[in-house]
Amino acid sequence: MTKPKSNIDVSSYKNVFSKEDMKLLYEDVLKLNQHINENIPFNDQIMFWLDKDAKPKNMIEKYVLNSYKMVSKHEGEIKDLAGFEWWIHHTQPDDSGNEYFTGDTIALHIDRDENHYMLTRELVKPKRGTILYLTTIDDAPTIITDLKSNYGDTNPKNIDKELNNMAFSFPEIGKITTFDGQYMHGAMEELSPKSERMTIMVNYWHYKLDEGKEQEIFSMLNKFDCEEDKDLWYPPKVDCQYESDTSLLELTNEETKHYPEQSLSLVLELVNNSEKFKGVLWLDKNNKYKFEIAQPKQRPEEVIPTVECNIKLEEMSVENG
Repeated sequence: MTKPKSNIDVSSYKNVFSKEDMKLLYEDVLKLNQHINENIPFNDQIMFWLDKDAKPKNMIEKYVLNSYKMVSKHEGEIKDLAGFEWWIHHTQPDDSGNEYFTGDTIALHIDRDENHYMLTRELVKPKRGTILYLTTIDDAPTIITDLKSNYGDTNPKNIDKELNNMAFSFPEIGKITTFDGQYMHGAMEELSPKSERMTIMVNYWHYKLDEGKEQEIFSMLNKFDCEEDKDLWYPPKVDCQYESDTSLLELTNEETKHYPEQSLSLVLELVNNSEKFKGVLWLDKNNKYKFEIAQPKQRPEEVIPTVECNIKLEEMSVENG
């Protein structure tokens, strides 16, 4: 019997690339991180840009371009695609924290053109978000919700105040998860002391980010002495100068498996065998919302399990931020 789908636009893919290529890609990310630390200022915030017709300079860019070919085959081409914003998330057991992780709180977020938002307060979001997992762990799933804000909205208070569907994407080497670029999403800090979590994040955009605004953005980055204020800005998206072997990382084609969203087999299990956390949606220092959210304690059998819910957001006062 086919399980019913929930009303949330999310998919997962497995066997897109070979296991051997995933190992090499993992190693390439480590080398990229070293390159970033040694060569790039503001390196804790760096995100890269890749034009859709660019020739890849490293294995990570080869992944970005080839994974889009696979995703577009299943989900359709992105209209007016200009290119890709991409970055790395890598947390290890001895990490003291992460920008989205604060103890027992899940700090979810909505991807946006960050610097455009800081300049105009207009919320412009990517067409689609994607995640590639390069480690397998049984906790710290990505939580994707159907909560979103209106495209181009200039008033953060107009965001949806209720989420009705959630999807959970548990890390698994080689798994790619895609979702509507407007959705609120995030992840918990690793719960196991032995866990390492590495992902490559890629957003599909219909225009080139930060183009023509580079001087203004650098001026703002150099203006602040306070790290909290500086963290509101991101360096202009640039082409990655790191180079590596691009002869590998070809699509497996016939072996790729597509998993659209799947209703969680036992919804009651989420109630009885779940962990509750405080959720925070942070738009800017004057617009924060809190809520309660739950995630499964153990990896469900579904590849991209979803549940219906009725969670309301409560606006936080500025002094509670």
